[in-house]
Amino acid sequence: MNYTVFINDESQKALFLKKKLSQILSDWNYVDNVDLTDYIFVIGGDGTFLKHFNDFKNKKIVAINAGNLGYYSFFNKSNLNTLKSKIANPRNFNHVLVLKICLDDKEYRCLNEVIIRCDRTFESSVYVKNVFLEKFKGSGILICTPMGSTAHNKNAHGAIMYNGLNAIQILELEPITQKRYMTLKSPLIVPSDFNVNLKSNAELENTKIIIDGKPIKINFKGNLKVSVINSDFQLFNPYDPKIYIKKLRDSFIREK
Repeated sequence: MNYTVFINDESQKALFLKKKLSQILSDWNYVDNVDLTDYIFVIGGDGTFLKHFNDFKNKKIVAINAGNLGYYSFFNKSNLNTLKSKIANPRNFNHVLVLKICLDDKEYRCLNEVIIRCDRTFESSVYVKNVFLEKFKGSGILICTPMGSTAHNKNAHGAIMYNGLNAIQILELEPITQKRYMTLKSPLIVPSDFNVNLKSNAELENTKIIIDGKPIKINFKGNLKVSVINSDFQLFNPYDPKIYIKKLRDSFIREK
């Protein structure tokens, strides 16, 4: 069996885990060529995973957490010794939801979220599954996957979605509310086969589209369409409620 490793080279913890992984997979072949590998192991935090996900085409991906948050990872230092037996079960690998963003003649893809916001008031007509929802005015709009719901979305008071849901979330960012003007003002969770269109007639200068944390400056006028596709890679991501709830507790909850 062939494997390769993507790693956060600045992390001593990641380097330690890479060495331990090579011992566990001593009877496997390490290869540098991604095209020749059967498995890709990503050692680091979620940032490392997002940085490399475009290189994962048609591969089985196993994330090993060496960072602070690890929502894409199942393994860490404490359970790495169980890795070989667990990844032998193909049922533990699943495709994940990917957001496809179409703007003019350009296409972008992301795993966590896309945010569109403006230096001044962002105004856009919002359509969900090609049906008009509202005329939005505020700081911006965030659209995320279940895997991305614990990232920027949570900090903006969006809902956390279970990883196994086939759904996306639409969240208004700082909506303007007036006596005679009000928008939804709540997170909206819809099935993953619903698309979202943002349409603007006026040109909005210095608009930013932020895709998995990477900003792209544009002058927005026209139509931005967000739809959902399945990843072409398979992630080791067993849908285990006990593991998921424990990860939420460990990451966010303090009771002392």
